[in-house]
Amino acid sequence: MGRIQVNPQEVERVGGRVVSVACGLGDVQSTMRGLEGSVAEPTATATALSDLTNQWTAGLARLEEDVISLGRAGQIAGFLYTLTDDKSIPISPPPGS
Repeated sequence: MGRIQVNPQEVERVGGRVVSVACGLGDVQSTMRGLEGSVAEPTATATALSDLTNQWTAGLARLEEDVISLGRAGQIAGFLYTLTDDKSIPISPPPGS
């Protein structure tokens, strides 16, 4: 197996961007919730729209949580790469070298 080249700062940066994108899903949820009550008649249509809105907003909430978790995992991976490099590869030669 060959050596894996990783730029830890880039991994952390991308993780942060993924988290910020996920936060935008909350805005979509808010917009969708604003649709509730926009149709009153016929009752069947209003009920169907309300049910659809509830299902979509619940799905978006789950998606938001998953995407945030993915982004946080990227941030943690970048941090752990840096920590491992700092602990495993000394910056200066050992004393007496």
